[in-house]
Amino acid sequence: MNPEQIVASLKALMEAGQTPGKVLTDAADLENYGKDWTKIYPPKPVAIVLPKTTEQVQALVRFANENQVALVPSGGRTGLSAGAVAANGEVVVAFDNMNQILDFSASDRTVKCQAGVVTEQLQTYAEDNGLYYPVDFASAGSSQLGGNLSTNAGGIKVIRYGMSRDWVAGLKVVTGKGDILDLNKDLAKNNTGYDLRHLFIGAEGHTGVQLLIIMTVIAGLIGIHMVMTIGGADMPVVIALFNSYSGLAATATGFVINNDVLIISGSLVGASGIILTR
Repeated sequence: MNPEQIVASLKALMEAGQTPGKVLTDAADLENYGKDWTKIYPPKPVAIVLPKTTEQVQALVRFANENQVALVPSGGRTGLSAGAVAANGEVVVAFDNMNQILDFSASDRTVKCQAGVVTEQLQTYAEDNGLYYPVDFASAGSSQLGGNLSTNAGGIKVIRYGMSRDWVAGLKVVTGKGDILDLNKDLAKNNTGYDLRHLFIGAEGHTGVQLLIIMTVIAGLIGIHMVMTIGGADMPVVIALFNSYSGLAATATGFVINNDVLIISGSLVGASGIILTR
């Protein structure tokens, strides 16, 4: 298929159903959606597709398989490894229009989100309900959950709270074949077989497209948020200081050792006395 035929077919797919999606072909849109923060490879997508429904994404994947059209799933495009770059005539699949928080379970402490929900959006929603979503990034205001999981992003609190995959209670995906899988379904205990969530988390779109994500949140933090900086004569002294504060490791959100200086940051419950009396 030539580019004109591809675009015409994409428009027909996105117009199906009661909630039409969009197809963008303007030069500015191709430039914007075709690259990430690497800005090394010049973008050259044939079109940008913004679906609204699961069915549209499924139809798009099946169309791409039948016609040998390459797809590039796109989140907030804040990555630095060119994973979201479309430089060879691909179709970019962006989830800006699938950005709703659909459900919240107070008892399970889970939030059901579409893939285009921005990280900060989930953080704010959790805080409004007295809870906390701890995975955080410098790009929290623009990175999307689908992209976070596709790259298994860790962020600035990874030492304390782990990677993005550690907070996924459920996942709905469209596989590369065009099948829809509903994985784990928000279960805390599930011993029914393989946990296929982790074939899609961190796969950067190779195994399928993530559409619906159930994220776990935790009780809100109560305590003193502080940053402690300790200088040492040399690196062995700094490491010794680090080890002496092993009691803080369970509550600290991050550690940085740079130029013989140890920085410990976190929200510390009842730990201020430790800091003041050292």
